[in-house]
Amino acid sequence: MTHPKELQAYYEAREGYDTAERRWGNSLPDSDEETIWADHYGCYKVARYNAVKAGYLPETPEFG
Repeated sequence: MTHPKELQAYYEAREGYDTAERRWGNSLPDSDEETIWADHYGCYKVARYNAVKAGYLPETPEFG
């Protein structure tokens, strides 16, 4: 199934963010994983904003 570009970007950004978060949780405190996580988090927030403005996601998350 093909999603609209805003929604697909959101799904891809969310997957990258989740992966970076798992890797950061398992890394040493002074590693570069924090920078990688922050980059993925920023991309996720922008993709979520775009998907909300396009009307594909609710303004507030349903859970959490």
